[in-house]
Amino acid sequence: MEQKDLKHIVDQFEIQGNVTEVKPLGNGLINTTYKVCTEGDAPDYVLQHVNNAIFPDVKMLMDNIVAVTGHIRKKLEAANTPDIDRKVLTFVPAKDGQFFYLHEGKYWRIMVFIPDTVSQTAVTPETSYIVGETFGNFQAMLADIPVQLGETIKDFHNMEFRMQQLREAVAENKAGRLAEVQWLVDELEKRAEDMCKAERLHREGKLPKRICHCDTKVDNILFDDGARKYIKGIAYQWAGQNCIARTHESWPEIELIQSESECGTGDNSWEYAEYIFHLINHYFRNGATAYTYWNMILDDQDSTWGWWQNSLFTITADKHEVRRNPEYYVMRHFSHYVRPGAKVLGTTGHFNSMAIAFRNPDGTVVVVAQNALDEERPFEFADPDAAERGFKVTLAPRSFNTFVLD
Repeated sequence: MEQKDLKHIVDQFEIQGNVTEVKPLGNGLINTTYKVCTEGDAPDYVLQHVNNAIFPDVKMLMDNIVAVTGHIRKKLEAANTPDIDRKVLTFVPAKDGQFFYLHEGKYWRIMVFIPDTVSQTAVTPETSYIVGETFGNFQAMLADIPVQLGETIKDFHNMEFRMQQLREAVAENKAGRLAEVQWLVDELEKRAEDMCKAERLHREGKLPKRICHCDTKVDNILFDDGARKYIKGIAYQWAGQNCIARTHESWPEIELIQSESECGTGDNSWEYAEYIFHLINHYFRNGATAYTYWNMILDDQDSTWGWWQNSLFTITADKHEVRRNPEYYVMRHFSHYVRPGAKVLGTTGHFNSMAIAFRNPDGTVVVVAQNALDEERPFEFADPDAAERGFKVTLAPRSFNTFVLD
């Protein structure tokens, strides 16, 4: 739509300030959304075209939303919650008192824009926890809402109705593909009684209907970006290997380090050293800029941690002899040749899970490769920026190897 049309729609609402620009916002699939920018200290706004092909009763939809946001606001006020306007949406009425405006057959609504927020699409352990907690709080606050909300899309979550639709489609078999999916239909029928239990218990007066969000995606909540300026980096321990890739994907500008290597059980075995090599490779390939080993030196009799742990060196308690353990050699393969400021090279091939390449600030290339098999394996490398710069070798069984290209 043209600016003049969008500004005309905005002018039908009780907003503050003078509008300077209306520009697209977000990437929603159902509704079309714009950011309304204003001058000075006036708040910005979100203008949204409500898709009435999906939500035919827009008045009911907005009545529901106003009831829900109003109830949550009262709960937050009663709890003396700070910064309430960042925790619940504020919808702006139109000049006729309704919370929507009809323009040329299209319905529009406006809410106050919440600044310094971001949306996320990556599903990580961190975002999953926050999303679960947020939607849980949302539904808990609505457990005692005093009004009956309208059903905006009739029978959308009615499993009895959905099973009826399925059975009608199966009986008709319009596309002639029933035989291919009969097993799936049978599985659904086995579970039909349990799936429809909620509707049956509601009719019997045993299960009240409650408000659910029903679209609990990570990108359906806003994350406060105000704390972002205080975060310079993130350090990972143990379970960090399970989420560093997603974190790096979501915030590639944040520095990530591995601050405490997994410490083993004190046997200092070659097998565990191979596992540590895998961890180092994994962390560096997924955005880490440093990898920190946990125990540099331990003796062979005592452990102050309460359980035996691995170390780079062991000092024997009886003769005070120094023994280099397998993980020492793993760390040396990296730390002796890979210099501060080195960059991980993007590589492909069968050895990606057992090898990694770095380009040092002086231009030298360091390739660290593991052969975790019990037999010799051929290995070759070519510089991604200069294919003629490379080598072919045979890796010894169960070995760690470093190659430096000047």
